[in-house]
Amino acid sequence: MEKQDYKQKLLEILLKDIQDAEDVKILSSFFSCVKDYKTYTYTLPILEVRIASLLYTSPREIDLLYQLQLDKQVLQNAGELITHMFKKIEASETSIFQLLETFKEEQIKNLFTLKRAYALHKNQIEEIYTIDLIEEYALSFIQNKKHWKERKLDLDPEDLKCIGFKEEEISFVLKHLLRLVQKRKIQNQREILLNYAYHLIGEEKN
Repeated sequence: MEKQDYKQKLLEILLKDIQDAEDVKILSSFFSCVKDYKTYTYTLPILEVRIASLLYTSPREIDLLYQLQLDKQVLQNAGELITHMFKKIEASETSIFQLLETFKEEQIKNLFTLKRAYALHKNQIEEIYTIDLIEEYALSFIQNKKHWKERKLDLDPEDLKCIGFKEEEISFVLKHLLRLVQKRKIQNQREILLNYAYHLIGEEKN
């Protein structure tokens, strides 16, 4: 069978709701490192989630899929899901904000789908309930646009330009200030933010 045929067959199997014995045999030929398919059986037919559920114990095996010329973005997404699969996430603004600093917003549902599948595999019923609550909180957090929105700050780029920041520095400073506000380390008040930013300039000069 040619590479393109293998690729097409693999994609068809990965995106099926239910696999038969022949499908599992073919999957085993692609993913020889997989000893347990239970997490996979609890996932939804989403390509990057399926790949992550098969390879989370052997993430290096993803490299083999590049040889089949599967979509690079899908494989990168699967790798990111594996990286974050066991990271602790809490139903708090700080925890979700920190997650979104290193993880794509559009991948959030896939991450919780993967976490839920693993918990189902392990029969961790209470954990599934917790995952559901955290996912609901995270999606609400995103929907309300409480992260990475510079306009939420009580100052604008022009304020920073007036106190001496260069154009190329302003975006970085606004994001830094936003993180501090989200973590409640400083108040979101124009005078306080400007004073903090002014001290940043002083530190740079020193």
